Amino acid sequence: MALIEIGYHPNLVTFHGIFRSATGTCDSWTLLLGYCRGGNLLDYMRRCGRLKLPSAKQLIGNILLSLALGAISD
Repeated sequence: MALIEIGYHPNLVTFHGIFRSATGTCDSWTLLLGYCRGGNLLDYMRRCGRLKLPSAKQLIGNILLSLALGAISD
């Protein structure tokens, strides 16, 4: 799992654990992730509307940095 391999990164949610529950014929998995105070990107965009270009550039830069870090750890 990528979050375990990367460890802490300021642009990624923190991974704390995973649990499996088997009930009848259905298995379910629960991820225990860190709390994101500001919510997710979709919630942010619903609240604030369309991103202005400087904010969008910063956001995309942070996403690409996080993805590059994940590729380096592979």
